[in-house]
Amino acid sequence: VSEELATDGALAIALAMLGIAVYIWFRFEWQFGVGALLTLFHDVAMTLGFFSLTQLQVDLNVVAAILTIVGYSLNDTVVIYDRIRENLRKYRKMAIVPLLNLSLNETLSRTMVTSLSILLALGMLLLLGPEVIFGLTIAIFVGIFVGTYSSIYISSPVLVWRGDKPDSFVRSDEEQAPGPAAV
Repeated sequence: VSEELATDGALAIALAMLGIAVYIWFRFEWQFGVGALLTLFHDVAMTLGFFSLTQLQVDLNVVAAILTIVGYSLNDTVVIYDRIRENLRKYRKMAIVPLLNLSLNETLSRTMVTSLSILLALGMLLLLGPEVIFGLTIAIFVGIFVGTYSSIYISSPVLVWRGDKPDSFVRSDEEQAPGPAAV
């Protein structure tokens, strides 16, 4: 049964991440997709690493928690990427690092308030909740914490590490304007 759970759980997580990859590919430019997928892999790996390190049991609740983490982390990353995309259109001449800093600062309060309120509720469940949901609760708690910092410190810096420039995402005015007809 545990081998079947491991196989089915890994397949569910892999298919969820594949579906998310397709969504990101069509929703954003591919450069954003690379950052989002690296962030998702990081979040899942860190959460599973926590369970490996603490030797806590991985059951169906934990698999459900990991799928929840994937969705939450993607949502957080998409909010940040949407702001980056808006600022790319708004500040076409700005260098990529200041633009990313501006975008992150504009979304930071939303990210922190959302994460802290979820962590407070999960903390109460960890302290006062029944034993049967402990694995689910601790997995989501760790995943929200990891997902929050990875959305800030991994998803956007990936664009810098790859060497992307603002013109990698938005075409310049000269490229968008139709040129004179060739004679």
